Amino acid sequence: MYNYKISVNQLATFANKTERGKMSIVRQQQQPKKAVVSLYGKAKKLVSVTLINSGNKQLLQDGISELKNSIADTEWKLRNKMGSIAALEKFAKASIPHILHDNIFESIKPSRKHKLIVSEVEIIVAPDIILKTIIDGIAYFGAIKIHISKNNVFDREEAKYVTTCLHQYLSNHYGNQGQVLPELCLCVDVYAGYIKYAPSETKHAMLKISEM
Repeated sequence: MYNYKISVNQLATFANKTERGKMSIVRQQQQPKKAVVSLYGKAKKLVSVTLINSGNKQLLQDGISELKNSIADTEWKLRNKMGSIAALEKFAKASIPHILHDNIFESIKPSRKHKLIVSEVEIIVAPDIILKTIIDGIAYFGAIKIHISKNNVFDREEAKYVTTCLHQYLSNHYGNQGQVLPELCLCVDVYAGYIKYAPSETKHAMLKISEM
């Protein structure tokens, strides 16, 4: 059991924080809030389904229509509904990577047993979905992490940390089953309106992560 944990999203923003901001993140990770129902669960599922089905945005539009017709009987549900619709309408304008259009994918549910340990700190990667495709008889793996935050979009460097951690996580746990493709390790920042993939060479980014 590792004494220190940090979510990959918090890790992504850590480097750009002031010392005060960094200490705030450390305190949050040392005393995490009790489990709560997170916002945008349905929105994340719709983004995942769209991406794994060759970027079929009709699935996304159907989901948006369903959300608009749903009844929100509490303030929390209304906030979740309106935020989800706004996020999905933003994502509908994003360009889908060609690799998702050109291949057929199997989705794999991430295992809670799989960890990513860097410098004795557990980075909670928690990919939203793991992808597998077969090309010329070889298995290729990727993973998607979906970020939905109107007030905290990732910049290019922060997204790189997320995709690098996805790549390392997959290499650790699926590398013996096939090849991990950097272009399939995706950080989807819905409000920013972009999809970023891991750099072809992740060693430098992993070194920076280990030194944080």
